[in-house]
Amino acid sequence: MNLVDGKSTIADISTRYSKNYDTEVEPENVYDILYQKLGKYHIIENEQFEYKIKGKPAYLKLSFELLRKEWIDPITNLLAPLFSKNLFYYIFLSALIFISIVGIAYYDTIETVIGTLSISQWIPYVVISALTVFFHEFGHAAACKRFGAEHGSIGFGFYLFSPVMYADVSAIWKLKKGERIIVNLAGIYMQVITAFIFAVLYLSTHRIDFLVLMYLLGLYSLLINLNPFFRTDGYWVLSDLTGIANLRSNSNLSFKRLLEKLLKGTAYQLSLKGLLLALYAAISMSIIVVFLGAILIYSPNSILNFPLDAFYFIKYNILTQQDFDLLKLQTLLLPFLFYVLLIRLAVSTIKRTIPPIQKDRKRELLSLAASMLLATVYLLSAAGKALSFESFTRKIALYQLPFEFIPYLILITEFALAVGFMLLLKRKWIARVSVVFIALMSVAYTIGYFFLGIETCSCFGAFDVLNSDNYYLSFAKNLILVVLSVYVMRHAYIKLQLVKELALSVVVVISLSYLVYRINGQHVRNFALQNEGKAITELPVADHSALAGYDYLFLFSPSCPHCEEAIPRMNELQKKGPAKVLGVTITGMTNDLSRLKAKNPIDFATLEIAQDEFLRLTKTVPKVFAIEQDTVMRVYGIDDLIKDSY
Repeated sequence: MNLVDGKSTIADISTRYSKNYDTEVEPENVYDILYQKLGKYHIIENEQFEYKIKGKPAYLKLSFELLRKEWIDPITNLLAPLFSKNLFYYIFLSALIFISIVGIAYYDTIETVIGTLSISQWIPYVVISALTVFFHEFGHAAACKRFGAEHGSIGFGFYLFSPVMYADVSAIWKLKKGERIIVNLAGIYMQVITAFIFAVLYLSTHRIDFLVLMYLLGLYSLLINLNPFFRTDGYWVLSDLTGIANLRSNSNLSFKRLLEKLLKGTAYQLSLKGLLLALYAAISMSIIVVFLGAILIYSPNSILNFPLDAFYFIKYNILTQQDFDLLKLQTLLLPFLFYVLLIRLAVSTIKRTIPPIQKDRKRELLSLAASMLLATVYLLSAAGKALSFESFTRKIALYQLPFEFIPYLILITEFALAVGFMLLLKRKWIARVSVVFIALMSVAYTIGYFFLGIETCSCFGAFDVLNSDNYYLSFAKNLILVVLSVYVMRHAYIKLQLVKELALSVVVVISLSYLVYRINGQHVRNFALQNEGKAITELPVADHSALAGYDYLFLFSPSCPHCEEAIPRMNELQKKGPAKVLGVTITGMTNDLSRLKAKNPIDFATLEIAQDEFLRLTKTVPKVFAIEQDTVMRVYGIDDLIKDSY
């Protein structure tokens, strides 16, 4: 290969090889090796084999093409002269030194400005930074073209669940080391030049926007992209500098061999190169471990509460019409990354330790997983209805059905389906019953929603964390359950290893149900807090005028023992004055309220509202809303209120 210089003929190469190595090689043999054996891999360019550009890197997920090769060719032709070997490092280092000096000189200003930017003020900077990413990718493609290698398209994908752009420059493997390094640095080079322009603009105009952009596009971006421990530009530069392809996998292999030598005393001898690779792998893993550990130490609650916080965010910021909460999204980012890294580590560990699963075994496991999920859903649905059976029967009464046994029939059916799926009994028949049951319940809810004004499904009863006010979301949930039931029905012929699978099914279903129970408890306790900061006109009550003029709203149920104990305290608060208390309860409990008043005098006014309205205010009672200037300032438990009052 060293004799192939793009100028010598086949005969010249044959002659020089024979002379250098004292071995006779015919030109026909040289031609066969270069054009037949190596040609199909495009190591030697030729017209006999069509070269297919590799496309997206394997480590990118959900990637797609944004700009086709022919669209970006005119731009890369214009930018290619910037990547002259004689000028590249001179321009790069000069611009980098200049923006570094400006950054150091005005560091305090940059820190102050960035620290005081609001979410809305960040938006223009984020948009401009996103646009300059195109210049970054154009740089890679233009440098690739400059040195005679064909570039592909520019695309978008996800790396470690983070959105990234990429330029297909996979053809640079045939370039010289120095040329490959320039191609790898070309994206940073373009951003440093852009940052240099913004630095000059700032020094000329003293507009702080230009200084912030210089920092974001130059210095900050440089630190991120030169990180050699993730697959950024710095990783590929290090790979080319060391001459090690597949740096990540080779370093992990060296680290594994080092551990085996230390722990098991294997005879494998690691070279200095192998030790350095093992060190690289150790540092890469340490970064992840330190990151995960820091989150656990400094923000353990954000990790533990992430599932519920994420649920609230999706339910109240994405699936409803409430304002999008960017600050809440920011607080979810680190816990999200924690779970992403944890899952990736778990998946990679499983792949390394568990042999590939056979196709039939995959079907068995999928069928078992579907059965366990259906069992969990039905168990939660039945248990939730049983825990709030009185409320469930009132909900069924709204459908004006002539049979009083319907609530009991639904409850028994759901418990039977839960047990059947969990214990893997007669799965084909159980799945058929499930399909029919879900279809009937979907039809009933559709009629109730569109013709009877029943907005909430309340499918899971007391497990309110699983309920939804969105009809289409509830319908989608039922559709998924039908699909799972059909899958179980179609694969009911699969003979599961009953003892092992049955034990696993019972453990998983009960564990998932208990987890939802715990999450729901926290959800119910904290539900009323979402009303803090709302004006009384924003509360989900039909008659807002009935709430006006009061200092406290006491949310209670006449049948609740804790509410009964709280009434003397609320009477005391009313008598102290000048605070005015309004008791709020559910319509339809008039008899219970009369008995309560006969037993415990109530010195404050009361208001009855619809059950759906009440449940949008709070899921637990008693609760007290402290009102100031017609706004809910705080939501109290009764004990907290008394402490604050004194």
